[in-house]
Amino acid sequence: MVGAALVVSALGVAAPAGAVGYDLSNPVSTGCATKGLVDETRTTKTYGAWTIRLRRSTGCGTTWAVVTRTDGRKCGASGAYCAKVRITRVKTDGTKTTTVRKQAAGTTSQYSLQLVAVAGARYTGTATTYGGKKIGDSLTLRYNADGSWSLV
Repeated sequence: MVGAALVVSALGVAAPAGAVGYDLSNPVSTGCATKGLVDETRTTKTYGAWTIRLRRSTGCGTTWAVVTRTDGRKCGASGAYCAKVRITRVKTDGTKTTTVRKQAAGTTSQYSLQLVAVAGARYTGTATTYGGKKIGDSLTLRYNADGSWSLV
């Protein structure tokens, strides 16, 4: 049986084959939201009516943040009850990659774009209101060299 292929970037960081192409892409449109989905309940934090958590795909080798309004109120066209969700990846050399997405009107939650798992990197989700007021952060996950994930 042949083992999983690896892609090595210019920095020498190994990632699952195909994963590099998923960096900064939409987890829903790529299918990663259903390919080996792991809902990281251990990273969930609730701030009033908002919950922020990380999700990841074992099938795509990616992770993303989700912000959800827990009281059922939907994001309004005026921006009321709306959030922006961000995920930040910090590599071992200190390089940061951040992506932010605004919640769509009529929804109760929003996914960030996804980031590829990089050995040693840390991932944290953050949510803010449309006006920029910080709602809060998820807990932080680290992607370990052996392919496992752990809380930081």
